Amino acid sequence: MSIINQIYQQLIKLFWVLVKLYIPIIALLALFVVLQIKYGIRVSTFTRDPIQFFGGDPYIGILSNIGILFWAATVSITFFTSYMLWGSKRYKASSKFLFYSGLFTSFLMLDDLFLLHENIFPKLLNIPELLVYIVYALILIWYFTAYYKKISKGEYVLLLLAIFFFGGSVSIDYIGQFIKIPGVYVLEDGFKICGIVTWFTYFVRTDIDYLKLSFSEENNSIN
Repeated sequence: MSIINQIYQQLIKLFWVLVKLYIPIIALLALFVVLQIKYGIRVSTFTRDPIQFFGGDPYIGILSNIGILFWAATVSITFFTSYMLWGSKRYKASSKFLFYSGLFTSFLMLDDLFLLHENIFPKLLNIPELLVYIVYALILIWYFTAYYKKISKGEYVLLLLAIFFFGGSVSIDYIGQFIKIPGVYVLEDGFKICGIVTWFTYFVRTDIDYLKLSFSEENNSIN
């Protein structure tokens, strides 16, 4: 079979996969066009890199970008592991634990990326920032309550450390609104990146442990 035929066969095989892949992207671009027509917001406002758009230096926000990469990596590996364990009856509960962990991490990532708690919720939706933090705390309490047994069997000290760092970052941010704190950004963002990296480490190690156990049992059953 020639390479042209191979490409054709693969395109036929992947047709619906590609349709599902590109339709959301096309829809998003179409939305940008509609917003330009209706509100006069240029499409480039949504599509261009912020540094290029504002003509800033390439190192602006580098620590924040690194944090987003760690968030995204955590989301990817956690959802992937949840998917890999989904078909196993023995690890069904573990798969759900990782799925909700990935879902919660996704929301934290989107919050950090789009500044939901600082701009979107308080300024556009009139939801106080403090209320947003309270909701986050309630979700975290539910998460720990629902999956206490799963968490307690793993390296939960990493999870506790991550929450400690996040709490420190939020506290410094909130207190800094009323009191001038020397080196506030070093402290606030330093605590935050430590929290993100620790959160990432916990889930990577947890995912690896689950996959090792799953593969080991599968190999033993085959042998």
